[in-house]
Amino acid sequence: MQNFYRQATVGLKEISKIPGVWDPFVLCYVDLLEYYEEYEEAREVLSEYAYNSKFPLNPNAHVYFYQFLKRRGESRKNQIAALQVLHELVPSHELMLEFYVMLKKSKKSKNHRLRLEVIFAALDFAGWKDNIKAWSNLAEQIVEILQNSGEQFDWLKKEWGTRKNWWPAFHFSHYLAKKKLEGK
Repeated sequence: MQNFYRQATVGLKEISKIPGVWDPFVLCYVDLLEYYEEYEEAREVLSEYAYNSKFPLNPNAHVYFYQFLKRRGESRKNQIAALQVLHELVPSHELMLEFYVMLKKSKKSKNHRLRLEVIFAALDFAGWKDNIKAWSNLAEQIVEILQNSGEQFDWLKKEWGTRKNWWPAFHFSHYLAKKKLEGK
């Protein structure tokens, strides 16, 4: 069995070095490495796949890297860094709520600002319009900001300023309200 493992890892390692989107192969390679408890090698493969500038941008690579970091119980700082890149690539990704919660637990001011940006950016997309958890998080953070004021209020004004001309119609149109009432 060990012989087959070595043969497979050699082939998969070579494939994972060629620039391209190799999700199924990289995942198989990482699964093999984790099965044989070669966690450092698995981490390196996923990191290289996600961050190598020779490879095309691939949001999945960052998802896989984050999931690995989470499985391995790596620091929140490393997990936040992985999700931050994913946020930049796909602000509407389903992991953004998880990212938001991680940022909420942080003590750093820059992460609290990023948290506001993350929730607003997610709600910019139609797929999040009816996400009650996302709206609850935004409402809770707005209340916190209004109670504490200070520089956070400027963050809120900045985020709202870029959206005030289109968000109300996008999220709260008469047509959508009527349609939702009829659906109940």
